Amino acid sequence: MKYRCNVRGYTNGSALTLNLLKTTKMHRKKKKHGSGAPLEKKISRLQHFLNIRDYSQVLKLATELKRRHPNHPLPLKALAISCHAAGDLEKALKHWEHAMLLDPAAADTYSNMGAIFRSLGKLEAAEKYCFKAVELAPDHPELHLNLGIVQQELAEYGKAEGSYKA
Repeated sequence: MKYRCNVRGYTNGSALTLNLLKTTKMHRKKKKHGSGAPLEKKISRLQHFLNIRDYSQVLKLATELKRRHPNHPLPLKALAISCHAAGDLEKALKHWEHAMLLDPAAADTYSNMGAIFRSLGKLEAAEKYCFKAVELAPDHPELHLNLGIVQQELAEYGKAEGSYKA
């Protein structure tokens, strides 16, 4: 099962995406004690709150998920999106970095880190992360677009044109 949630409308104009990946068998186990809902149900609720941009609920649920599943990247990604929406870019960047350590093959994490660096005006770092995202998911057109935008802002028009065409 793969969940996908697009979160749009940030001041920097880029789309942040959060891929809610199929949970592993370890993460799907129900708790033996307590009334906590299974992880998949909470992921579904988290996706709903992200879709309607209810970041207070995202923050609450993601914090709970992070506490219960500290080695799962999803709560960190949701926290990063909430922080970005609130304008706390440094905190968002820390959550994305931690999520990247837990899931280094997730292209959305690199793309979103690129968006954060772009918002911070660190275009060289943004280009590096957007390029890595394209390497990880070359068939995803939004990643090529994000890379092209950063390259255009760096006045690397030839590279930007190549990214847009890809």
